[in-house]
Amino acid sequence: MDKDEDAQLSLAKDAAPGDPPPGAVPGTVPGDPSPAGTPTPGSAEDPVPVVAAPATMADPGGDAAPAGPVLGPRAEAFVGGAAYGALGLLGALLGAVGSFLQDWTAGSVPVAAILLVALNLGFVRLAGWAMGGRMGAVIPTLTWAIVVFLMSQQRPEGDLVIPGDLAGYVFLIGGLVAAVIAVSLVPTRRQPGDWLLGGAGRTPG
Repeated sequence: MDKDEDAQLSLAKDAAPGDPPPGAVPGTVPGDPSPAGTPTPGSAEDPVPVVAAPATMADPGGDAAPAGPVLGPRAEAFVGGAAYGALGLLGALLGAVGSFLQDWTAGSVPVAAILLVALNLGFVRLAGWAMGGRMGAVIPTLTWAIVVFLMSQQRPEGDLVIPGDLAGYVFLIGGLVAAVIAVSLVPTRRQPGDWLLGGAGRTPG
């Protein structure tokens, strides 16, 4: 027996029971639990867990949605005041034009006055809805009422724009009642005059 055979026998005696002999391929020796090609623990072939990156909020196009413009309190108050002023002018214009058109009748039916009453109701209701509060409906109602009241007064020369007949009463009284009903239909979302304090254009959450 030469030296190589003596060394192999010595290694075989020192190996622990159940360990494959030196030089054996895993999975080819009976009793070896490791199948062929299976990496042993601690080897370089161990799979590395992959942690997915957290998803980011983005729009379908892949670009972040740009934030909308933010107005300061003074800019909001200015925009709100301008909007209320425009509604006041529209209310006055509606009252002036209606005062000259209310006397058109179909026989004895004041058709124009009835249509103007319906228009007043819709306009005041729409103004309150657009401004998000009753103040948006109250302002055009007040300007309309002021103009109509002035138009119903007798001039120095004795003429009347709104005469005291059926059409005139339907337009005057009916238009005022319709405006009041429209104001009451607008839900209250903020206190009247809140825009004067810098809260115009804001809707409470």
